Amino acid sequence: MITEERRIALRAANRKSYIKHREKRLARNKEWKEKNPERYAFLGRRWRRRKYGAIDPSGETKTGPCEICGKIVLLSYDHDHNTKLFRGWLCPHCNTSFEWMLENFKSAMIYTKKTGVEL
Repeated sequence: MITEERRIALRAANRKSYIKHREKRLARNKEWKEKNPERYAFLGRRWRRRKYGAIDPSGETKTGPCEICGKIVLLSYDHDHNTKLFRGWLCPHCNTSFEWMLENFKSAMIYTKKTGVEL
């Protein structure tokens, strides 16, 4: 097992090496990406599945009914931005509206009370 001191030293060495050879590494990565588009796409999907905990095993885009409005369109992967947990498949409109509503719900309730709007 690597000690914490060794881990810190390795990170510092890697950072120093990256700074020194940055342009060469970026060019090599770009060349690999252009030669291996399928593998690059696969790795990106796998990374997103691991990061966001996608339940769709293919990692591909999904078309179907939105879980809020029922509209059948290309769906967006909805997740909690704090916990990164998957919430559901939403159309782009509901996905952006849902995030806005969560962020502004309290303000909207205060506004409705102030203006006398009945819910």
